[in-house]
This record gives sequence, C-alpha cells and structure tokens, in this order.
Amino acid sequence: MSAMKAKLILILFFSSLYASATVITVDNNGNAPSGVYTSLSTAIGDATAGDTLLIIPSSSSYGNITVSKALTIIGVGFNPDMEIPFTSQMGNIVIQTVASGTKLIGLEITGVLTLGNTSGSLTNIVIENNRINYITHTGINSLTNVLIRQNVIQVASTFTPTITLNVTNQANIIVSNNIFSSLSNSVNYRGPYVLSGGVTFDHNVHIGGSSMFAYFQLVNCLVTNNIYVTINPSSQQNSTNVFYKNNLSNGFAFSSITGINISLDSNIDTTDPTFVNLPLNTITYNYTLDPNLNGGSAGENAGTDGTNLGVDGGTSPFKLSGSVLPVVRRFDLPSNIIEGTDANASIEVTGN
Repeated sequence: MSAMKAKLILILFFSSLYASATVITVDNNGNAPSGVYTSLSTAIGDATAGDTLLIIPSSSSYGNITVSKALTIIGVGFNPDMEIPFTSQMGNIVIQTVASGTKLIGLEITGVLTLGNTSGSLTNIVIENNRINYITHTGINSLTNVLIRQNVIQVASTFTPTITLNVTNQANIIVSNNIFSSLSNSVNYRGPYVLSGGVTFDHNVHIGGSSMFAYFQLVNCLVTNNIYVTINPSSQQNSTNVFYKNNLSNGFAFSSITGINISLDSNIDTTDPTFVNLPLNTITYNYTLDPNLNGGSAGENAGTDGTNLGVDGGTSPFKLSGSVLPVVRRFDLPSNIIEGTDANASIEVTGN
C-alpha cells in the first residue's frame, strides 16, 4: 500500500467515526490533501471549543503546542502496527486553565505535559492511550476530575517524577491502567509525586529494578489493584495516609512499607504475577511485551472489583496498540481507478 493510500484511509476512517463533531485533520507529511492543516498550532488557533483534531501519523514531530480551548486531540496510538509505522508525535504540551474539558488521546508526547499555566481551575481532563515522558502542573490552584488511563509513562530525565500532582486543591484524579517504567536503564527512575491528596492509583503496572521505588512520595492517596514488577511498591520519601489494597508485588512484602498511617489490606507479597510476556527482570517497557496476566495467575480476578490485577483489569483495560480506534491492518484499492466510476475497496481492521 502506498503512503498516500494509507493516509487517505486514515482521514476517511477517522472522519467517519467523528462525523457528529466538527473535525479538523492535521497532516505535516508534506503532501497533505487540499483543505488539511499542516500546522497543529494553526489548527488549534482556528478551532472552536468542542472541535476534534485528528493528527495523521508522521515521521516528523508536530512540535510544541498550547491548548487554549476545550478540544479533543486524537492520534493513531503509541504502537499502531500499521502500514505507516509512525505515531502522532509532539513535544511539549500545555493545557491552559481556559481549556477545561480537553482530551488527549493516542499521542506520543516526547516532552512535558503541563496541566495549567496561570492561577485558576482546570477540570474534566482526559489523558488516555498516549506514550508520555512525564506529567506536571504549573500556576493552577485547583485541579479536579482528571482521568489518566491506558498510557505508557516513561520518563526520560533522571530524578524527574513520572507524574507530579501537588495542586493546592485537587480531587477526583484517577490514574488507572497505565504502565510506568524508565525510558532506559541509564535513567534514575522517580515515580509519581503527590502531596495534596485526591489521587487514586488503580490497575497500573510499575516496572523497575529492586533498588527503585514505585513512587517518590504520596499523601492522602488510595492505591488499589496494581502490580509491581521487581520495583519496590513503597515510596522513596516517607508517605502519609496511604491505603494499599489488593496489590501484588513479586519482590517485596507490603508490610515493609514505611511512613505515617500506612494501611494495608489483602495485598499479595513476593509472588510471580505470571504475565503473558513480561519478564520479571524488565526495566524498560517496550511494545513487544504483553503485560496481560496468564490464566491461573495469582492476580487473576483478585481485584477489589473482581477483575484481574494490573492493566488488563478494571473497566478500561490497557490496549497494546495504544489506540482507542480500530487499527487498519490492510487497505486494498484497484490498481487503476477510472475517474467518475465506482470502485471496490477492501479494508481489514482489528478492533480495540
């Protein structure tokens, strides 16, 4: 299949799925069809709150962007496995306080994802199915109703927390069905950092070495249904008011977790979770690995909700393709199409 054919089917397929909304397509590959934006920043500037921006995968980054209104920005996922083996890649992303209601889906974010920019409130944010370097915030004094799920979060910078959530007023922040790991063995890993509470870590898989900690520091957090692969489930700095329930660790006993008012219930100590394909010595997650549980695993149906522990449990299991959309596996057109006549096309997709 030619690159032009592959891009054409992506545009048509995405647009059909979002036909009920105003859809803006962005393609920086250099041969974009007429009427398609080539600059993501320009597309954001021209968009109206509530619009959907579809980002065509590319070998080039779409650069740094600032989201200044409520938009849905959707890419092909972090592991598309399709005819064009590229992602919808961008650098730093800032979601401003005027952009409450924004959704980021299926992107590769190689820089920093920053929530907020000035004092004020940010709410109703969805961050899902992305590959992310790390997430932080600045300026804001209220952060509520945030869903961070089904992402691969791999920090590339030494001693930088994968997620920093220390807003003065924050509540109802759900971090679920994500994979946390270092980007490489040379990075000194630092896990999520939460001092203001209001965060639930649920159905995640944390990967690392025995000298690493899954968290940097937690205050007033709920930690449920997670799996810790060799990495210590404790925090690097003493935490306060943390409830660990129905988690599994292959390398550590949860009773060794120190801090103030650490509560433990129904956790599984020093037990191999038996993944489909995720060796226990893995430091860096890659897309050839499969973090789903094998049948008969100690984590099978062991969650607080009766589903599997880790990323294949809960209400929104992790997607190996990193896409909420069906993945196009094959698209066939006749070799010769006569203008003004009908032609048969064959499309093969794998559902997500």
